[in-house]
Amino acid sequence: MKEFFKRMLTDIEEESHKNRNENEIDAESGAFNRKRFFITLLLLASLAVLLYQQFGYMLPSEVDTGDILYFAIMSGLVSFWVASDTIQLKKLGRTLVLWGSFALVLMTAYSYRFEIQQWKDRLLGNLSPHHGVALEERSLSFPLDSDGHFYIVAHVNQRPLRFLVDTGASHIIFPPRAAEALGFDLDRLSFIHPFQTANGRIYGAPIELQNIRVGGFYLSNVSAFVNESPMDYPLLGMTFFKELKRYQVENGMLTLHW
Repeated sequence: MKEFFKRMLTDIEEESHKNRNENEIDAESGAFNRKRFFITLLLLASLAVLLYQQFGYMLPSEVDTGDILYFAIMSGLVSFWVASDTIQLKKLGRTLVLWGSFALVLMTAYSYRFEIQQWKDRLLGNLSPHHGVALEERSLSFPLDSDGHFYIVAHVNQRPLRFLVDTGASHIIFPPRAAEALGFDLDRLSFIHPFQTANGRIYGAPIELQNIRVGGFYLSNVSAFVNESPMDYPLLGMTFFKELKRYQVENGMLTLHW
């Protein structure tokens, strides 16, 4: 009996020592890695700059300080998570991949909401919705966005810009920041043209665009206006649409014909 208890105590002591060693290993693996933190932060910042240079025109014209602060906080959290190097990192990564895949499936299923028989064109339209899908010769179709509006990427003076379609607007109207990006000097513009909006009367400055192109449809020497107040997106109004052969909205698709 004495030998039995002695052996049991020895086993308990060995198990305790083993657990202590495992905890020490876990603590070491969970140590904060400063080098990895700053490298991750630098990579995220570089990726953000690259994406903005390539796809910045897809964002609202006005990117405020709150957006930059939000990105900085999220980048810091992601960098801290990577630098922590915990034993749960791979498990969390697999979880994120799983949920990301599930979200992708839902987004793909969303593209079938109108006409299943056109699923190939619908999927293509959702992969690059604001550039349009050529369903017929001399035409482009644009799917309805999730916010209930249509958006079109047009090249203005060879520069791509994302427009909000507004057939209720008589003109093409740019926010100040977009006008500056096109090379217009706001201090040399005359904001003398009145516009009546839901928020009251505002004033715009007349400008002339060298050209504007959507797909194969091209216009030159196009009149437009610069709004004196900030806007999320430039407006593509009837100055553009009246030059088309026709346009139509059907089953959640805006189709331009020229």
